[in-house]
Amino acid sequence: MVASKLNLVQSGIIVEELGKRMDQLEFMDLSTLQTVNLDELGIRLAGGGIINQPGWERVSSMMKSGGFREVLTHFNDSIKSLESDTDDLLARVDGLESAADQKRVTEIVEQNLPGNIKDVFAKLYTNWAEFDQTFLASSILSTELWYAANLYPSILPINVAEMAV
Repeated sequence: MVASKLNLVQSGIIVEELGKRMDQLEFMDLSTLQTVNLDELGIRLAGGGIINQPGWERVSSMMKSGGFREVLTHFNDSIKSLESDTDDLLARVDGLESAADQKRVTEIVEQNLPGNIKDVFAKLYTNWAEFDQTFLASSILSTELWYAANLYPSILPINVAEMAV
């Protein structure tokens, strides 16, 4: 778990650096962000099993209101939340050290006694699942916008250019 925490810290640094680089290069979202019907595209991609609909809805809403910069801010905030949840789990696991010495960890976990890690683990796991779904949706959305801008076909056998807003 310590390695996971370190990787999260590194990911946060990378996201912040990406934002700075976008500013330096005067990044602008693709014009297809304004022309492609993201709602319809999301329904079709979810129907094809490519993305998770709630993740797509989160990302497309952010893209509509603030473009990729808003998505990047969301990922930075999500990484910080994952770091915090990881810290909580690490602290709870550390708290089981004396129980481990007494061979009581199984009892604590199975009987949901004080010091149990299930709640903080489940929160972290859920947070990761949402992050993964949102990250995938962001990647697919960005890819589809790029395909549409270059008049390339979609991942699915659909014509995204015909899905105008």
